[in-house]
This record gives sequence, structure tokens and C-alpha cells, in this order.
Amino acid sequence: MRKDGAHLVFSPGALVQFMESSYASWMQRLHLEQPERAVPDPISDDEKLAMQSGMRFEREYHAGLKKRGEEVFSVAETADPAVTRAAMSEGKSLIYQGTLAAGNMTGRPDLLVKLDGKSGLGPFHYSVRDTKLAKAAKPHYIVQLCMYADLLEQVQGVRPERFSVVLGSGIERSFRTDDYFFFYLSLKDAFLEWMTAFDASQEPVPDLGGEYRRWSSRAEVYFRKSDHLWLTANITQLQVKRLQAAGIATVADLAKSGGKSGVRIGSATFKRLSEQAQVQVESREKKAIVHRVVKPSAEAPRAGLALLPPASASDVFFDMEGFPYIDEGREYLFGAVASEDGKFHDWWGHDVDGERVAFERFVDWAYARWKKDPTMHIYHYAAYEVTALRRLMGRHGTREQAIDDFLRGGVFVDVLTVVRGGMRIGTESYKLKEIESLYWAGRGGEVKSAADSMVVYQLWLDSGEAGEWGASPILKRIREYNAQDCESLRQLTAWLRERQKESGIAWMPITAPPSEAKEAKAEPKPGK
Repeated sequence: MRKDGAHLVFSPGALVQFMESSYASWMQRLHLEQPERAVPDPISDDEKLAMQSGMRFEREYHAGLKKRGEEVFSVAETADPAVTRAAMSEGKSLIYQGTLAAGNMTGRPDLLVKLDGKSGLGPFHYSVRDTKLAKAAKPHYIVQLCMYADLLEQVQGVRPERFSVVLGSGIERSFRTDDYFFFYLSLKDAFLEWMTAFDASQEPVPDLGGEYRRWSSRAEVYFRKSDHLWLTANITQLQVKRLQAAGIATVADLAKSGGKSGVRIGSATFKRLSEQAQVQVESREKKAIVHRVVKPSAEAPRAGLALLPPASASDVFFDMEGFPYIDEGREYLFGAVASEDGKFHDWWGHDVDGERVAFERFVDWAYARWKKDPTMHIYHYAAYEVTALRRLMGRHGTREQAIDDFLRGGVFVDVLTVVRGGMRIGTESYKLKEIESLYWAGRGGEVKSAADSMVVYQLWLDSGEAGEWGASPILKRIREYNAQDCESLRQLTAWLRERQKESGIAWMPITAPPSEAKEAKAEPKPGK
């Protein structure tokens, strides 16, 4: 979004921003009109990394085309759409970084691709191909490509039948334009109406769950000043709307709601949300995190702290570090703390083969421990680790049996599921680092988050340092961060077991189906 004299000009990025958050779109317009009233957050290091990685991938793809002998006409030096139109009229095979413009819309697709078929240009027309350093095509990529197709239609008189995106793997995905074009037109109409109705004196309420990006701080100020229900941990947009419809407008209101009737939310869910609001309000008042144990119900006895197995001397506390900006993404560090001695173990892989070897070595190490001690479990926090292991199993075609045995045997324990179902904690999020002060004060180091670790890993890629952490100060920082995540998980699991014991809650293992009873008896499942 920019101004050309008195006129507004909109890019695909402006349309995507509106799709992700109408509030962020409105704030961007206010910043354009009255910059002194709306100061965006600085671009974060991880956002810069994503942009730089995407541009690098685009440049490498462009260089690869030229290396293969493709005739690529580059207009990257100028944003003048007349230069692109001239190149199209001349029938250039591939046009790199051209500019398309029609009315108040403009865009710069990575490549315009010449195809047979009549248009206003002659016996040929153009389609669009974009490059995206990602594992799969995302909805906002399709919106961008639809806008390019729209602009092409206005320039050449023909809407391209298909458009495509080249992903980080090098695979080109093609899409039929008309499958998405009418959604795009609806979105564009809504966006233009939003811009037409813009009133700088009427700041809208942030849309719940929107991607505020550089307007996140502004949205957070609104939520805090209004004590908005959205600050309640583990609440959904629909639940917020239904609570508001029943006259419950703030976290404080929800904390005092008790058994209020007339709310279109199930009684168990309403009770959970009310309890969550209560511990958050109490934590504010006491300036310390308050927590309560939630006992499993008769209807759902296998929940919360009942999912937490007894400790085993062979238990593993597992965390991974990934970097999404290489090919299809790289899982480059598998870290684990062993229960028996608290020792940290790590396996690294900086390329495709290294990733496979690190994956195999971690799985082999954990599998050997489990075979030796079937009471062992692998603890992780949230679904990422298990999802990644399953993906790696498929990508590399190895260790399928071991991963399948772990899954069938209930070896993986998602501690976040235990926390969400078994505790009420007075924080606005149940992220590990948000609740950490309840049980551990040992975290230090320079790397503070997964986003930080990606930024630091890029520093290592650019540094020329060795691939062994012992010879690389940068990798040593990432290793320290990963080791602390594993240790934090170990400390949390021990703390939860104390709450489990205090509350008299027994572990409820997975019950083997009748058809597996004999096998289970001959070779006990983990935890039996």
C-alpha cells in the first residue's frame, strides 16, 4: 500500500494483509495517512530472516534458469509497467520481476511465462510463476497469484488458465485459476470497500486471532486496556463471541461468572474458562502465578494428570530445532536429556544426509532404551516433535518400524496435553517459557526462543564456522538453548508428578484392545 500523488495504490501484499487481519490493514492505512499517529513495531529479526531467505531463493532460481540456457529478460532494475508491457508485446519467453499495473492495483510477479494462445498481444499470452521458499503452497500465495492473473487479464485481454508456484523443494505446483478466482474477487471487493470506508477517527477493534504482525503491540495495548476476553488462555474466537453475547465482556467478568445461565457454551467448557479467568485474575492481584489442579471427571477419567506415567530411570525429555528456509526445511538438531543422570545428548545434521543420520541415531538410541526398559517414555511439549519424526520417517524412508512401535506403544507423552487438561495456571498462554517460573529458575543464555534459534542458525550458515558445536561458538549457543528446553521439560514433568501425587490422581495407561491381549501379555507394552 502506497500513495501515488493523491491516489492510493494497492499491491498483493496489501490484499494478503487484509485477509490475515482487517485491523492490521486499517492500521497500515492510518500509518500511510497520519504516520505520527501510528508507529509500527520494528521488523523482527525472524521476519527479516524470512524475507531475506525468500529473496535468496528467488535469486537462486533465476540464476538456475539462466544457467540452464533459458532466455530470461530481466526488468528488475525498473518498476515502470511500460517496460514490462513492451517486453510482453515483443514476446519475450520469460520476464523476470516485471511490473503489472491496472487502475489502483499493481504487482511484481517473479516470472511472466509466455504460452501459446491468442491475446491482445498476438498469438501468445502470459501466465505467472512465483517462487516461495516453503514446503507447501499457502492460501496467501494463491491470493497473490490470483491478483497477478487479474492484472494480466487487464493488460493482455486474457486471463491465464493456470498459474504456478515453485516451492523450496524445487517442485512446481500448478493451479487452475478459476478454482480460486471468485474467492479472490470477493476478497478484493471487501478490501476495497474497507479502504473506501476508512475513517481515521474510528479505530476498529482488533480482529480476534488476526496476524497483526507489525501492529501486534498496538493490538495488545487494546486487549489489555479493555481486559478483553481474548487474554484468557486457551479460549477460542467463537467462545469469546458467545460470552460477549451473554454480557460477559472481560476476563474479570468471566472470573466472576460462576454458573451464569444463558451462555451458548457447554457447561464443562464454561466451567473451564471461568476457572482459567479466576486464576489469571488472582495471579494479577498477587503478582505471582497461581495454579490449581483439575481432577479427571468420571466421564473422561483418562485426562490431565492421569495421562502422566510413573517416572522411569530411562525416560527421555526431547526437543528439536528446525530451520524452514532450506529446501523443504531442515531438522538440524535432535536434543534429549536422559532421566538417569540429567545428561544432555545431541545429534546434528546440516544437510539432507546429515538430517537422515541424526534422525536415525536419535531413534536408534531411544529405541534401544525402550527395548531395555519398556517403562520408558519420550516426553515432549506440543505436537511438533512427533509430527516432525513422522515426516522424517516418510521423507527418508527409514526407521518406520521404530516410530510405529513408539506410536502404538504410547511411548510419546505430550506434556502440554497433560498441563492443559490437568492444571489451571494463571498465565495468558501455556507456552513452556510462560509457565516456567512455577518450577524452574535455571534458564539463561542468549537464545530465548525458537525464532531466535532460527536467526542464530542463519548466522551460523553465513559464518563459515565448523559444523561441530564444539568448534562453533554460534552452534554452541543453539545447543545451550535446546539443552535448557529439554531440562525445563524434565523439571516440569517432575513438578507435575508432585501435583499428581498430592491430588491422589493415578496414571491410566492405554488399554490394549482384546485382539492384542495375548501379545501384550507375552511382551508387555510400555508402562505396563
